[in-house]
Amino acid sequence: MKTSVVLWIYLILVIFLGCTIGMALLPLGAELKPLAGLLVAVVKGGLIVLFFMQLRYHHGTVRLFAGAGAFCLFLLFFLIAMDYFTRLWT
Repeated sequence: MKTSVVLWIYLILVIFLGCTIGMALLPLGAELKPLAGLLVAVVKGGLIVLFFMQLRYHHGTVRLFAGAGAFCLFLLFFLIAMDYFTRLWT
């Protein structure tokens, strides 16, 4: 991978780090702050997976298993959220 691509991705990640810190300090509310934080985290994670782990250059089975892992992680978070939101808190 070219050094210029690595530097650009690093610069983008640093900018998103600044966005994360900025969002933590802003009064966005209880509903918007977690969603905005998750959005920034997903974008940063996607950049890391695509470029630094070089999933962008792999084909076939590697992408299939990476997608299966992402699906299992999504399913885990979804089931945890459903458990949390359907409980009757006293």
